[in-house]
Amino acid sequence: MKKIINHVKLILFKIKHGYFYKKYLKKFSTYEKVEKYCSKINSNNYSDEKLNNFRLKRFINNIDTIPEIKKPSYNHLEESLKNYLLQFKSFPKILDIGGGFGDDFLFLRKKFNNENIEYSILETKKVVELSKTVSFQNKSNHKLFFYESFNEALSKNDYDMIFISGTLQYLDNLELYLNKINNSNVKFISLTRNSFGYKEKFNPQFTFLFDNGAGKVPENFKNSIIVYPHKTIIEKKLINSLKNYKVKYSKKTIEPPGYKGTYSMNILLENLSLK
Repeated sequence: MKKIINHVKLILFKIKHGYFYKKYLKKFSTYEKVEKYCSKINSNNYSDEKLNNFRLKRFINNIDTIPEIKKPSYNHLEESLKNYLLQFKSFPKILDIGGGFGDDFLFLRKKFNNENIEYSILETKKVVELSKTVSFQNKSNHKLFFYESFNEALSKNDYDMIFISGTLQYLDNLELYLNKINNSNVKFISLTRNSFGYKEKFNPQFTFLFDNGAGKVPENFKNSIIVYPHKTIIEKKLINSLKNYKVKYSKKTIEPPGYKGTYSMNILLENLSLK
């Protein structure tokens, strides 16, 4: 009986998901236009108060179990680190662009508990503000910093690696970011959970609120619709824009694509100045 109920629930979920997918499957000519459309559904997009309060509560409630959750970003981050440690023999200073409240930091803190970890996260102003309410209880050899300005983050630390998971496709000024990343002089750039395609496209991407974050869903929240502006990126164009780097390895991910005709890659790039 339980199997039948679960099967019915799955069918209903697929019907509901399919309905909203078609409803929000619209095409726009620029990022600015899709951003404006999404703002009418949930204000301020990624800085939406409801979204960020939910993400914060979920993060705090699951802070001890998040490192144990099998997230696709963990595998690529660990593989990138293994490549770095093999080459440089010391743990890198990492800048995580779009790292939320620090899921990947928590994973590293547990996996490499005895290492000296210096981890910085570049996020929206709202996330940076809310991060101050989190008690990370870090050991003395584990340091975590949050920045809302890319320039400030780069000026405060001499990073060895930039890590970007599921973020590039949501940046309204992607070219500006890529230029700064290219000129950052970090040794490695690690990319995962991206949205590549053979043609640049601008679409709204819908999710349910409970799709955001990891771990047990906190109480007193409604599973409402959240819509983000999304850009499909041309992989070759992105790689060519990082002209100070070469691809060390590139692998297709097992994560399903967000849109028809898109795909994701795990990519590790190495600074051309390295011998």
